[in-house]
Amino acid sequence: MRLSLAFAAANQCTTYLAQRGLEVSLSQDPLEVAASVAAVGKPYLTPWLDPLSNDFGERNFFWVIGRSKDGVEMVGGGRIDDLGERPSGLIKRLFDRTYGVGTVTGVSERCDDALQGRVCYLGDLYSRSTRGLGRERVRAFVGVAHAFAAMSFSVDATYSFMRNADILRGSADVNGFTRRVLDPVTWGQMPEARSETEQIVYRHRSDDAVYFNGLIRELGRSEVAQRHCRIDPQREAPSEDSSPELEVDA
Repeated sequence: MRLSLAFAAANQCTTYLAQRGLEVSLSQDPLEVAASVAAVGKPYLTPWLDPLSNDFGERNFFWVIGRSKDGVEMVGGGRIDDLGERPSGLIKRLFDRTYGVGTVTGVSERCDDALQGRVCYLGDLYSRSTRGLGRERVRAFVGVAHAFAAMSFSVDATYSFMRNADILRGSADVNGFTRRVLDPVTWGQMPEARSETEQIVYRHRSDDAVYFNGLIRELGRSEVAQRHCRIDPQREAPSEDSSPELEVDA
């Protein structure tokens, strides 16, 4: 049930994006990923996801790459870890290895309940467009990552660190994260590009059916709305003083 829904959602997401000029592919080639990240001009990579700084292979990482006719437009990465029953200890050691000992002095035990088992960290979502790609395009793009994590790695949870301001803007929901861990870490030395307002946002596998069904329904509804809102060339042209029908680009 879960895998079939993930597969259907992945198809819905990739079709939705392709119809809007964005072809999506998955890569586990560190060199291709590094070139794609450079192509979109992303100035910073989370050390956890840097393909040239980690011992990544087909079993523990992937990147989603979106290309238009003009080249790479959008990227985002995923990292797979088996955190076991005490994720807090492993998360702290991950911070120690990637940022340096003392960066984090403690990890909340609430992480132990939220992130047990095999998990996928999603991050470094970045668009080349200064205007962004729109909430529905982002939702579909990240949906591909969530579906791949479920289908190929059978993860127990997907998670990310997100600043409070972004959560309040609705980014957690757009990116498919339904739950929160407040104040997940105690910072010792704040690294560049991190924030003390960061929370862990995540979705447990028990929420996957609702999430994937929602993607299929909402993106399908957008397709229907777009078809109905396009101008019919057989219709009589409007008079100069009437308001034109607009083509909806959701």
